[in-house]
Amino acid sequence: MSLEVHCDVCGQGFITELAGPTELPCPVCGARLSVAASLPESRSAAVAEPSAIEAHAATADEVVCPRCGLHFRSRAAQAAPAARARRTILVLEDMDYFQELLAEALEPRYEVRLARTIAEADAVLAREPVHLILVDPGLDGGRGGLAWLARLRPKPCPVLIFTAEDESEIYGAPWKRLRELGADDLVLKGLHAGEAIQRKVAELLGEPADAFEGT
Repeated sequence: MSLEVHCDVCGQGFITELAGPTELPCPVCGARLSVAASLPESRSAAVAEPSAIEAHAATADEVVCPRCGLHFRSRAAQAAPAARARRTILVLEDMDYFQELLAEALEPRYEVRLARTIAEADAVLAREPVHLILVDPGLDGGRGGLAWLARLRPKPCPVLIFTAEDESEIYGAPWKRLRELGADDLVLKGLHAGEAIQRKVAELLGEPADAFEGT
């Protein structure tokens, strides 16, 4: 009887003549295959005629040889990278305008969790893994964000500061203090801060600078 066998090691398929359960080498990678174990009902097909082979439709990532009917993974399927899980960004910001700006900039590529208060941010961290935190240090009248950062020990992920303070007031001793609290970089608030946020987030997550192109 002719049977179509799929190798569990290399994923290739081939046709062989068998009279019963046996062990045989894969002609592609050489792995020893136990036919009884490699032929679950959904992956095996008894074929008496070539037309029966041709009738066995290829899956989305397979091609079928028109001469022998063997099934092989397509080049596109072999080269296709595994789907990248979307990373999660926690945004701690209490102004509607900037929440909307940040969500619009980041949602094409990431899962964005918006929090207006420290309690909401804590709830997100307790509920799911977060890959980057974007925080306004001036919450709750001026220092709430800093106090929250001070108790995030150990720091769970990179931290990006999003602040409305004047640039001249950030660098120097204030920036040294932010670094001590776990800040990795900062972006100044503004009407067109979206692109800067995208660039900084990609850098902190180790992604290419053009990560948002085509998303």
